[in-house]
This record gives sequence, C-alpha cells and structure tokens, in this order.
Amino acid sequence: MLKSAMAEFYAEKRAYQKNNSRIRNRLLLDLKSGVKVDLKQYEKSFKEVEEEYIKARIAFYVAVAEILDTETMDKLLEKIWEW
Repeated sequence: MLKSAMAEFYAEKRAYQKNNSRIRNRLLLDLKSGVKVDLKQYEKSFKEVEEEYIKARIAFYVAVAEILDTETMDKLLEKIWEW
C-alpha cells in the first residue's frame, strides 16, 4: 500500500510540476504576444492541476499513517518538526 501511494504521489508531483510549467509558459507567451488573455481560465487551470497533486499527497499521508504504529509515527513527526 505504501509503495503504491508513494508511486502515485511522485507521479502526481511530476505531473503537477510539468503541467504547472506548461500553463505558466503558455500564460507568459500569451501575455508577451499581446493577445487577449482570460486570466480566469488560467487561474482555473492552475487550480485543477494543484487539486490532483493535493489528493495524491493526502493519499500518501493516509497510507503512511495506516502503516506506522503510534510510536514510530511520533518519531517521524519529531523528525519532521526538527527540519
């Protein structure tokens, strides 16, 4: 379960980064070329891309929480808080 959640998380992270860059680049090219830009549509595109990434992150955290016992989870949280 953890491996599949990790795979899904990293796949969604890569997709998020790729799509986010694609949208950003398209927006900048449109702004540069002087065409009428529908900023609401770009906002919607950014939000849609982010929502899928957020879902994958949550699924990953749920998988981690289901696998680790309470003591191990406490240790993990302590390490995270130290960063």
